[in-house]
Order: sequence, then structure tokens, then C-alpha cells
Amino acid sequence: MYLLNIIVLIIILSTNLLNAQDDSDNEAREKMIIYEIQDFSYKFFKGDTLRYKVAAFDSIIINYGKPLEKTRYETIEITCDSVTKDRRFLLSLRMINLISDENFGKVEKIRRTTSPWMNRKSHLWIDSLGNRLAAYADDSLSYALSPGGAFSPYLIFPINETYRYINESWMVSSNDTLCENGVPCGIMNQSSLFRALKPIDTLGYDCVRLNYIKTAIGALNVIMPDNRIRTEATIAGSGAMTISKKYRVPVHYFANIEQKLLIINSENDETPGLHFISVDWTLEQFIPSPERTAPEKKQKKKKK
Repeated sequence: MYLLNIIVLIIILSTNLLNAQDDSDNEAREKMIIYEIQDFSYKFFKGDTLRYKVAAFDSIIINYGKPLEKTRYETIEITCDSVTKDRRFLLSLRMINLISDENFGKVEKIRRTTSPWMNRKSHLWIDSLGNRLAAYADDSLSYALSPGGAFSPYLIFPINETYRYINESWMVSSNDTLCENGVPCGIMNQSSLFRALKPIDTLGYDCVRLNYIKTAIGALNVIMPDNRIRTEATIAGSGAMTISKKYRVPVHYFANIEQKLLIINSENDETPGLHFISVDWTLEQFIPSPERTAPEKKQKKKKK
């Protein structure tokens, strides 16, 4: 009986300690959160044009061989072609410039300035939170891959939450069709843990910020007359996004991604691979739509 009482006492004390620890963690979290609402929505107008300078560093290893290392500089142009009344945006994306310095083992570095993906257009229907309603390429029968590959970090991704406090976290899961990375389009099933950061004034824009960590699986199927190749990817990554408060467009995006690849041909032969990417997107030029600036002109006339 005495032993039983001792055991009960230990359980009660342990429970009280755990509850006290939980209360302490909750208090620490409450102190960490800054109750200042951040708006992470997108807003485009028909006719908006955005040009981004993209700097990327790739390391690709296939079948445990020598690494292919690439330093890429790209210019990506995004235009808003249409906007619906319920704030659905049709965006067109294309790569308009490329410089890629590539090095394979001890082979002398090669510079490429052209790519089959150059000037190929892809189209995204998104809502104000970046959810993809539809994604398609300009020509689904003309195969080409972007220099970063089928699962390269992509600028427009689901955020799913409009308003969050600073330091608050939330989860987002989605199944994204990545037509901006090539044809046929890769599919990525991903889950991300987001966190709202303190706002920042950068690159001439007053911005909100967020960061994330991501896990995902991806698949790409290429069917040719004499072969069928399937690439499967297990993906881990992280990134940070900066969005203009005034214009509601991405101003800066940095991401790291690690891909473990498995390439399977029509004879079920399997080839392993790895692809590491660090990429930095910076808004170089923003040409706002006349529709975006029209309300400002009207307000100025009223003041006069």
C-alpha cells in the first residue's frame, strides 16, 4: 500500500511538472508573437509586367559520377494577361535571357547563352494566395526543360493564409503542376511550414516577409517513341519571400533545395541522382499596368 501511494505521488508530481512546462512554453510563445497583422496576399492587374534577375547555383550528380556544376544567370519575365472579378489572375512566364557557366569534372568551363526553354511561355491561373487553379504550357507536344530542371524552386507558390501575426507559423500542403519548369510539366506534392517575419524596407519597397521549410515528392514522365523515362524526386528545401505591401507582388525570393532523384526507363533500369540548387530571385523591373495607376490619378484630380 505504501509503495502504491509513492507511485501515485510520483505520477501526480510528474503530471504537474509537464503541465507547468506546457504553460511555460505557451507563455514563451505568446511573448515571441508580435500582434501586428501581416498581409501575404498577391494582387496583379491586367498588363502588369515584372522582370526578375535570377542567380542560381547547381550541383548535379548522376549515378555517383562526377558532379556537373552550373552557375546560372537568368531573366524571367512575368506578365498578367487577365484578371477575373473574384481576383483570379492569369500569369504568363518566360525566360528571356540566360548565361550559364558549366563545369563537369576537370573539363574546361563552358558558357551557354541559349536553351530550348528560351522564350517558351507557361501560364498559371492563381488566386490571391498563390493557389494554382490551372497550369499549362504554350505547346504541350514540344518537349523542353528549364536550365534548373523540373523541380527547381518556383516563385509563385501557395501561401494559403492572408493575415498572420509576426512570428506566427502555419502549415500549407498542395499538389502543384510546375509548367514554368518545363514540358512535360513536373508534378510536386509538397508540405511547407511557414513563419511570418518582421516587415522590411528593401530594394525600394516596403515589404512583408515570410520564410518556410519544405518536404515534397515529385514526378516527371517523358514518353518518347523508343523509350519512356520517369523521374521521381524526394525533395527537402527552405526559402524566404519578400512581398511589396503597396503593390502585392514578390520583390525578392531566396531558396535552397535538395533533390534525391531516381530515373527509371522503359526497361525498369534505375539510375540514382542528386541535384542541389540555391537560387535568388530579385525584382529588377516592375512596369505597373495603367489599370493599377488609374485610381491614383483620379484621386489627384479630386484633390485639385
